[in-house]
Amino acid sequence: MSTPAATVAQTTLDRIFMDFARREGERDWQIGALLTFPGPAPTVAEVVAHLAERLPHAPELTYRPTGAGRRAHWAADPDFDVARHVQVFDLPPGEGALADRMLTALLGRPPAADRPLWDVWVIRDDRGFGLCYRAHHAFQDGLAVARTVELLFGRQPRPAPTAPADPPPGPGAARRLAALRHVLPLPRRRARWSALDLPRSDRRAASTAETELPRLYAIGRATGAGVTQVCLAAATAVLREAYAADFPGPEDGVYASLGITARRPAEPFPRLGNRAAGATLPLPCGEPSAARRLQLVARDTAFARLAEMAQEDGALLRLPHRLAQRGMDRWLDARFVPLAVADVRTRGPLAFRGTPAAALHPLPIGSPRTRLFIAWTAYRGRLHVTFLGDAALPGLADLPDRWHRAVDALARAVP
Repeated sequence: MSTPAATVAQTTLDRIFMDFARREGERDWQIGALLTFPGPAPTVAEVVAHLAERLPHAPELTYRPTGAGRRAHWAADPDFDVARHVQVFDLPPGEGALADRMLTALLGRPPAADRPLWDVWVIRDDRGFGLCYRAHHAFQDGLAVARTVELLFGRQPRPAPTAPADPPPGPGAARRLAALRHVLPLPRRRARWSALDLPRSDRRAASTAETELPRLYAIGRATGAGVTQVCLAAATAVLREAYAADFPGPEDGVYASLGITARRPAEPFPRLGNRAAGATLPLPCGEPSAARRLQLVARDTAFARLAEMAQEDGALLRLPHRLAQRGMDRWLDARFVPLAVADVRTRGPLAFRGTPAAALHPLPIGSPRTRLFIAWTAYRGRLHVTFLGDAALPGLADLPDRWHRAVDALARAVP
């Protein structure tokens, strides 16, 4: 393994998310994945030893933030100690799905500080145990988290691809000029969603759902849609059923932000920094037909449209830092885009020292900038969905049942 560079400059997006977290609470800007296992939990020493075996394949996990402003960068931590990154939590007795309780308990756990911004939590319970990898969203985006989980818990560490010789071309002047519309105080239509009128509780809660992947593949084959589009249509139906009074007409709906990776296939630090781009999608919650909802979602998430929105987001981040931050403030304003959705792809089986993980649950960001975050990932033939929202959000615990009904409705609607 070659010696990594001593420092890596933070990108504009890294700095923006670091600032958001400082203003809104570091614990709310954690992203990760929970693996659940049967049997007794390992000891801290066993987890530390396991991670120590894998970390040489990901030197960027030893980098911590330092500097400020234009000089902010990621630097190799000379005092790195993997043992400082392993935490233990005993899950108190309670009712409900084990994964829901584990995820919700982690939302209040303190994040890593004064060291590289990630940790692994060992969650102990009488019915099994969980291993949860978490990282600051400035330190890693969703794809970087997925690749880290694969490296730490996959069967064999995957070597990082060679970095390309030349960086990708930047956006042209016309596209950067067009990105200014996100900075200027132009009129915007406020989201029509009753949840926005409720006071925040300053607490987060998570609930989960599971769906057999073959069912989603069958819907996709019958309609020409991808799994992501089928899931977006199901999420739209969940909102329609849960908040029916907010969407009385076919044209009513709400906007959601969808994360899109802008990370190149080969980078010198494939697990460091945030390289995500964002797309703002209309969810047609007022449309009564399940088949028509899927058609509309598929239209709005065609590859060309998503690529255009990703380039627009990239152009915004190429503006001077203060303008880019102002634009991101407006882009991620919950009054206009109150929801976030994410499709996280993880490759291969995952295990801890020979014991396969029973399930893999995404841990979305709990920022107050979104009232509800819906994330999903495929693992061992099943799709695992996490709903994360403000604990005061009406009907949050009922969303998994609504998800199952939404998939059933899509299955009935296809030819």
